[in-house]
Amino acid sequence: LLAYYGEAVRGSAATALEKDPAWEEIVAAYLQGDAAASQAVERLNEALAVGITSIINFLNPDTVVLGGTAMRYESQFLDRLREKVLGAAILQYRAGFKLVYARAPQTGDILASGAAQGAYEQCIHRILFPEAFGAVIASS
Repeated sequence: LLAYYGEAVRGSAATALEKDPAWEEIVAAYLQGDAAASQAVERLNEALAVGITSIINFLNPDTVVLGGTAMRYESQFLDRLREKVLGAAILQYRAGFKLVYARAPQTGDILASGAAQGAYEQCIHRILFPEAFGAVIASS
């Protein structure tokens, strides 16, 4: 968001913000109709939508979970982002798909996230080093 905001300002978009604003300031300005902030948020939404749509069209997941700074602004962005993603995803993959933001971990979630990380790492290792798991590698 910060990079897109900088591009908007350099491109002469009008803004009432001071130099080098924080995420929170850009979001607040966006909600008030600031031109540079609105342009930055739109570019961020577009970039996220392209990436998420690519994941959907390639992997066909049931759910994509977003995290990071943007999750603090779920109410401002999620519906618009979901609309862009579903509008561009392959028709058959849209049914039942969910786009959600991660929530703050609860006590039991820490164990679950550790287990998920372990499973993820094992899958990656199986892909990168299949011979270590007894897979036969065909060569020609």
